[in-house]
Amino acid sequence: MNVEFKNGFRITSDTLQFIVEQKKVIKESKLTKPENIGKVVYSHVAFCPNLEHVFRAIGKQLCLDIDGLQDIKIALNSLEKEITKMTKQLQVEVKFDAEN
Repeated sequence: MNVEFKNGFRITSDTLQFIVEQKKVIKESKLTKPENIGKVVYSHVAFCPNLEHVFRAIGKQLCLDIDGLQDIKIALNSLEKEITKMTKQLQVEVKFDAEN
C-alpha cells in the first residue's frame, strides 16, 4: 500500500503494520552536503496497527506542526476531505473486486 496526501503525508505498509511518513525538504545548514539541499525525503511519524490509528497520527502531527487554531482547523478539514475521498475510492474498489 502506498497512499499520498496533498498535505505532505503518505501511508505505506508492510506485512505487519501501516507506516505514516511526512514529506520534508532538506534545507541548507552547516552539516548538509550541497548535493542534498532541496531533496525530498520522508521521515517516519508513526507505525500503526490499523487505519484508525493512522488517521489519528496524521491529525496529531498536523496539530503539532501548525501554529494557530485557524490554521489547524483548515488543515484538519482538508485531511477529512481527503480521507472521505479515499474511503469512497476504497469502497468502489472493494465492491468491484467482490463482483469479479
